[in-house]
Amino acid sequence: MNEELLERAAGRSVDPERLLPGEQRDLRSTRCADAEHWVGVYSELIAFKVDVRQRTEAALTTICENARPEVQNDLLVMLAEETRLVNRYEFWNERLRLLSAPPPPGHTPT
Repeated sequence: MNEELLERAAGRSVDPERLLPGEQRDLRSTRCADAEHWVGVYSELIAFKVDVRQRTEAALTTICENARPEVQNDLLVMLAEETRLVNRYEFWNERLRLLSAPPPPGHTPT
């Protein structure tokens, strides 16, 4: 595989500003369904990444000493990915909360 392509993919996976395909379109949406969709997407991704990370952490106890630094590096990348996903989940969860909240008394829609 192309080394430049691999480096770009690694950088994108931990880029805290990276959005998933289609997410940019929904950033300005006022529909609860759109926010609910992204809460679900990020929930699923977080569960997957946590599972992979936990299995990798467990493997550290059995993997040979010479291989540990490589796996520890993988864990750092996994934690960065997980942090990015949790931040996006929190963004959408807050967006959903705001969209679901009743309007303040006396509020007139524009």
